[in-house]
Amino acid sequence: MKEIELAKKVKEMRDAQKKYVAYRTHGNIYTGDQLLVYKKLAEEVDKIVDEILNPKPNNVQGELF
Repeated sequence: MKEIELAKKVKEMRDAQKKYVAYRTHGNIYTGDQLLVYKKLAEEVDKIVDEILNPKPNNVQGELF
């Protein structure tokens, strides 16, 4: 499931990146806002990648007896 989530998030991030570049190229006044959207998505992608590459061990202990 994480791989599908990652793929969707990367696509969303790339779309935001393209939109930011288009805004910047054409001098759009919303360039700063779009950059913030792109950065937020990049952070989310980094978090998902980190979770996939460095899974946290499951520390749930069962009953002893």
